[in-house]
Amino acid sequence: NYPITLSVDDQGEGFTLTAQTLHGIDPVRLTHYLVTALHGLLDAVVSDPQRPILTVPILPDAERQQLLVDFNATQADFPQEALIHELFEDQAQRHPDATALVFESQSLSYGELNRRANRLAHHLIALGVRPDDRVAICVERSLEMVVGLLAILKAGGAYLPLDPAYPDERLAYMLDDAAPVALLTQAALLNTLPGHLPTVLLDAPEPLLPDSNPDARALGLTSHHLAYVIYTSGSTGQPKGVMVEHRNVLNLDRGLRPFFTERMKQPYRVTMNASLLFDASVQDWMQLLSGNTVVIVPAAVRMDGQQLWHYFTQHAVDVFDSTPIQLQGLLEAG
Repeated sequence: NYPITLSVDDQGEGFTLTAQTLHGIDPVRLTHYLVTALHGLLDAVVSDPQRPILTVPILPDAERQQLLVDFNATQADFPQEALIHELFEDQAQRHPDATALVFESQSLSYGELNRRANRLAHHLIALGVRPDDRVAICVERSLEMVVGLLAILKAGGAYLPLDPAYPDERLAYMLDDAAPVALLTQAALLNTLPGHLPTVLLDAPEPLLPDSNPDARALGLTSHHLAYVIYTSGSTGQPKGVMVEHRNVLNLDRGLRPFFTERMKQPYRVTMNASLLFDASVQDWMQLLSGNTVVIVPAAVRMDGQQLWHYFTQHAVDVFDSTPIQLQGLLEAG
């Protein structure tokens, strides 16, 4: 019933160790490790009988090096002054015709996504959005969801995701607490949201504004300004807004890149599966900073294993990030 069962049997003048393990765990290696630790303990006791037993280092030097240093060799350089959207704009310039986003039967190339986000960003700047300003985004899963997110970043603001399914009281609290200066939403959701904010409909005709990259740095934007504010679940009280800066996101991006690039041939297709309200979504959409294709999973598909499997097959998905229960449903379906 346990991965490892260790028995210690007293033999009078000595004792024996017996290890039973599940398949895949080497019992010989395990017992060798224990014997080595015991030798280290005994040597320390003999050399210094007065030493408190709790202070004796039982790990061999090689094991200590591996645990404390080698396993933690995760340092990676990243452009500390860069902005998230600048890395996306670089991909759009280099690969304008590559597919950036897919949602059901719709798609956007990097060039198209950049131009749409730029027009909206210029509109937000005209509304007065400045660095560290929060801009709420309350949308159903769609291409517009990512267009809006990128536009907020390009305008210098920080996106504040809201779930249209949340109770009115929760939405009102988050809006009051975060104090956004504008709201991005869709026509079908307009009547469910407070009307006191300047509101932009993402599914309305796009404004006739320039599609060039706005210069948020001219507004004072730096990597130390906010990229997003995501609220906790509030299970232990009122939800709390967690504020994350551009440099934090790029640190995560650089930390995760080796995990993918060492295993995958780029460009690859990765799902945007998590809700915008969870930080797991960040590592999905930030694949756009590496030139990959982000496949948005529709809400109705996410919790149905059969539909999910069909959607992945239909869109040739390479990478899927999920919760254990969602993965279980997918495995049972496939």
